[in-house]
Amino acid sequence: MWAVGSETILHFNGATWSSVTGGATWILFKVWGSSPSDVWAVGQSYTTGNPTFLHYDGMNWSAVPSPSIYQLAGIWGSSASDVWAVGVGGTIIHYDGTNWSSVLSGTTQQLSSVWGTSASNVWAVGSQTILHYDGTRWSTVYDASNVVSGVQGTSRSDVWAVGSSVLLHYDGTSWSSFQSGLELPNFALGVWASSPRNVLAVGYTGFKSACCPGKIAQFNGTTWSSVPIGTLPSLRAIWGSSASDVWIVGDSGTVLHGSPAG
Repeated sequence: MWAVGSETILHFNGATWSSVTGGATWILFKVWGSSPSDVWAVGQSYTTGNPTFLHYDGMNWSAVPSPSIYQLAGIWGSSASDVWAVGVGGTIIHYDGTNWSSVLSGTTQQLSSVWGTSASNVWAVGSQTILHYDGTRWSTVYDASNVVSGVQGTSRSDVWAVGSSVLLHYDGTSWSSFQSGLELPNFALGVWASSPRNVLAVGYTGFKSACCPGKIAQFNGTTWSSVPIGTLPSLRAIWGSSASDVWIVGDSGTVLHGSPAG
């Protein structure tokens, strides 16, 4: 398992975490891989602001030229030969197993996250927008009321998108706003689901991410509720292999592991 951040790449071997050098000065936002010898990380350079694109081949991390001049913020793929990365200015680039190339997105809005269920069903979210790829082209399918930061689901008919006071659900036909009360973080940055009856959103509550407490909310298929975690820094991302094996990372090197349901 991999986690990335500010000048940081961490690897978990099943027992312990260790720091791995990427050989550059960068801020990494997202990481995704198809296998232990095929992992990608995206972000930006600290010094120039240019996009940072790193690849791990099972032995070493190395920089890869990006076809985009803009910062990259999200990455996901359906296989080693079908990988998408998104970022600033509506940037979308695609990897076919050999080369990365720019793809028309139809928007100039900043994109922050990408996820899908197959090569012909991919979602990208960002600043007040949700895009969909049907296997042929990208199109804008929903105009949100605020910034959307994360997207993930369990199937074609069960997809969640979260953001700044934004909670949206896709039922296979249309996107709709979902009311959660005060349970969801004010600024939800990540979402992950093991089933339609177990969805988790992470982020922070307040006005400044550097000072405000992290928060986890959970959906049981009917309602959202807060998960007690005490006082922690802002939480940035979530991923799991099952409902009982969930990982959450955040500011100040925060790493949580286990089952938020208890």
